[in-house]
Amino acid sequence: MVSAVPRGPGFLGLFLLLLSLCAGCDREPRRPNLLVISIDTLRADHLGAYGYGRDTSPAIDAVARGGAVFLNAWSTTSWTLPSHVSMLTGLPISAHAQCDFDMEATQAVESHRPRGRFVSEDLAMAGYDTAGFYSCVYLEPACGFGPGFETWERAYHSFKTEPGIAERWKAARESGDEGAMRRIAAERPELFDLEIPTAPAAVDGALGWLDRRGKDADPFFLFLHVYDVHTPYTPPAPFDRSFDPDYAGTIDGRRLGGSDSPVRADMDPRDLAHVIALYDGEIAAVDRELSRLFAELERRGLSQETLVVITSDHGEEFFEHGAKLHGGHLYRETLQVPLIVVWPGKIPAGVRRSECTGLIDLVPTLRAAAGLAPDPILPGIDLSAVAQGKWTGPARTLTASLVIRRGVSEPQWLSSIVDNREQTIIHRPGAPDWHAERFDLVANPRELSPPEVIDPEHPDAAALEARLGTVRAHLRGLREAAPRREVQGLPLEDVERARLEQLGYGGSARDGQHGGEALCFDGCIWHP
Repeated sequence: MVSAVPRGPGFLGLFLLLLSLCAGCDREPRRPNLLVISIDTLRADHLGAYGYGRDTSPAIDAVARGGAVFLNAWSTTSWTLPSHVSMLTGLPISAHAQCDFDMEATQAVESHRPRGRFVSEDLAMAGYDTAGFYSCVYLEPACGFGPGFETWERAYHSFKTEPGIAERWKAARESGDEGAMRRIAAERPELFDLEIPTAPAAVDGALGWLDRRGKDADPFFLFLHVYDVHTPYTPPAPFDRSFDPDYAGTIDGRRLGGSDSPVRADMDPRDLAHVIALYDGEIAAVDRELSRLFAELERRGLSQETLVVITSDHGEEFFEHGAKLHGGHLYRETLQVPLIVVWPGKIPAGVRRSECTGLIDLVPTLRAAAGLAPDPILPGIDLSAVAQGKWTGPARTLTASLVIRRGVSEPQWLSSIVDNREQTIIHRPGAPDWHAERFDLVANPRELSPPEVIDPEHPDAAALEARLGTVRAHLRGLREAAPRREVQGLPLEDVERARLEQLGYGGSARDGQHGGEALCFDGCIWHP
């Protein structure tokens, strides 16, 4: 008797089985989603991930523990617009040449027309779905933002951007109808309110966009900008009392800028402590909103296939060097930014790196993760390689620059060069009466001890000027190599200029004089 033997799949069945098993053998692995979160005005040293004592950022800290925290990361300036251009183009300011919100004057000089490609443009061409949600006038398309983004939306609208209202406001303003303008303000007062939190709307916009994507959609690049940590410091409950519940004074987080501000260098230390507590409350409120985004990424199964970057455009001053807010100095408290990069399966958890890094490193990092070839124009490095201990390049020098027109009789300009050992801030570089402050970041990491002052008579003056010459040559080469782009420029109405001055910005781009070929590093066209 012959026993029955189960029949196998046969040649055709076996072939089909092997074919199905190897269907993806020759495919490249799926490229990661890319999420960049920019938290405006966020000091690195006010996050738990950077050792802060207050529990301002539990959600951010939890994400940070899963990847790399860069402890020595620097912006290219201390205010919003130029730093975000650097963040999205990978270029220092002297290379991208966009150092002012009023582009009319800057674009009048051919050599200072904006340059650089947004990383979103290259990612879109590479098949990424791209979207950005922002909360600040300085990130409007009129300022040059949005190239390559299929969706680029303001998360919270103002009277100038709200559909239906913007057109009526413009018509009323152009006709000089103040009554109509007052009626619009009364009809929609929230559009004129600087204190309404914008992070909830930004996160809602991002989640709504994710909802609209199909299950088999291409990988995405999502950029999220939240503004609430910026002045005024008016966090929603319970964060308005979280870190200073017993305060009984009169400081409420409003009117921080302006000549009539109660926030001054000689204010009662107890009141200043409350100002800082309110700032911390804003961070905690933003962190709560971001926790919704992180939870949804986890729930949707996206966390393990998404590279997440958390950073900021600049920090904030609390009179460490005699000033407040930002945009007036290049000291560490306004120039150092948080930089957290998480990429499950690629970057180990718990990494903390002290190499000199900066906002210009974001674009090379995103390009590398997306499988794009390195762009030879860009001076930045791939942060994932640094996090994995694979980067072996030479010691780095990063630059920053700032033009100050507010509260001065003529434009002033500052430049910074920083590495792992020291920061040197040059006042009026290129002018005969320049001087510099040199901080030893090893012995004086917070720059609270007096710096070494260098002037043209100092023994190190020649060496510093030679170093500046090398930096200038490098920056000029970057600018000449970068492609030019068109920027319309942001037309500001009187009410907007007044509100920007309340936020700590001000001055007119026409206060300066054209200086021909000067780099932004030397004051750009504002060189007197």
